[in-house]
Amino acid sequence: PQRWVLDAIGPLAIAVKQEQAKANRPHARPRPSIQADPDWAPRGQRLAKALRTGHLDMLPEAKRLVDEERRYAEATGDTYSLVRSLCSFSPGIVLHQPDIAVRWAEEARGWEPHNAFTWATIKNVLLKQKNVPHALRFAWVAWKRFPEDVVARNGLAEVLKAAERYPEAEEVYRQTIELVPLEVDRHNHLVARNGLAEVLKAAGHYPEAEEVYSQTIELVPLE
Repeated sequence: PQRWVLDAIGPLAIAVKQEQAKANRPHARPRPSIQADPDWAPRGQRLAKALRTGHLDMLPEAKRLVDEERRYAEATGDTYSLVRSLCSFSPGIVLHQPDIAVRWAEEARGWEPHNAFTWATIKNVLLKQKNVPHALRFAWVAWKRFPEDVVARNGLAEVLKAAERYPEAEEVYRQTIELVPLEVDRHNHLVARNGLAEVLKAAGHYPEAEEVYSQTIELVPLE
């Protein structure tokens, strides 16, 4: 097996055990009469944008929103709003409040371990912290758990590139380009193509990188 397949086995086993333990814990009885606040979504969007642009003075308001949504999730079992906020806020504060960013990203994954987006969030947070080995473990497991998810595949290749494991990153990007045609998923196909070119350039394969760039321009001409 490929080295990156073997590397996924240990973290995957740990994730499975964690989910089994969570499934065995008693859950609060849902209380569907409690209503979600329709203002949560616009508040969350505004706060996420503010945090991404460095407005850390908005962090206390973000914490209040997360607390409101957490209480709702605990009472009803509806985790959508909470997980959306946790995943939106974490990347925006990771460089200034790394402990909170990791805690929120981990909490999102704990609430929705079957959601590929929560795994991508913790991977992105760790990668922004330059914690490549830890990010790589999450990327392995996400790839194994969600083999059809193109974001998980591109995320794995991205972390492999950061780890300077260029042949493996190249392999994953090339597989993604074949599996996800441009007409099926334009955005992620182009992400894989650009990622492949960057990997080839980082590995010193400049003619091949230039060829991939040229092919991409032919597919999507610059306006």
